[in-house]
Amino acid sequence: MAEQDASPLRKFESSKMQLEWIVLVEDFPGKELERLDVRHKHVEHVEPRLDPETGVYKMGGIFLHEAPKEGEAMKIRDVASVIKANSAEEALEEVKLDPYYTHGIWDPSTIKIFPFICAVRNPGGYHVRKP
Repeated sequence: MAEQDASPLRKFESSKMQLEWIVLVEDFPGKELERLDVRHKHVEHVEPRLDPETGVYKMGGIFLHEAPKEGEAMKIRDVASVIKANSAEEALEEVKLDPYYTHGIWDPSTIKIFPFICAVRNPGGYHVRKP
């Protein structure tokens, strides 16, 4: 009989679990208007990469400083994405292709990348809010 592992932690098996990366990045201060100008290019870039089966991006959105009230502008703190990649370096290369990065909206010195394994996922697809 095979000896059982006494550890309560699961071992990573790449054939069963897809390693993904949570990426956080901040805008350079004062780039709000430039962000709006580049947004359509960002959406055009990300949309084809969101396919639930083959896409690189599994999720994307923003962290806010606080919840906005009706009619108020949102105050973005960080941008967050979940990216499917084989390594943190590969995830970073994907970030560097984004128009917010190439147009100098995102501050590269603030990029943080964390390994992530999704335990549950809504299979309902994806949505891109058009500008």
